[in-house]
Amino acid sequence: MNAVKEANRLNIPVIAMVDTCCDPTPIDYVIPANDDAAKSIAYIMEALCGAIKEGLDERKLEKEKEAPEQAEEKPAGKKLRARKGGKPAEEVAETPAE
Repeated sequence: MNAVKEANRLNIPVIAMVDTCCDPTPIDYVIPANDDAAKSIAYIMEALCGAIKEGLDERKLEKEKEAPEQAEEKPAGKKLRARKGGKPAEEVAETPAE
């Protein structure tokens, strides 16, 4: 219960399995379930992990769709600055990498 109090104090959303013998008041997202049964816990965790994976996959697809759009918007060349006490910028850009 100390972790729930700390999360509430830090404004971190709390997701918890809550049995009939618990007070759900400090919990933001209540999952009514038997928190003593291993099968119940495994089922809920599989559902949560599946939802998280699905969300991450969707985010990855959105970023991949945005990447070509952002590449088109960027200017073609990169301007390079000379290092302090080094060669001028034109020479830096033309010097092949070793």
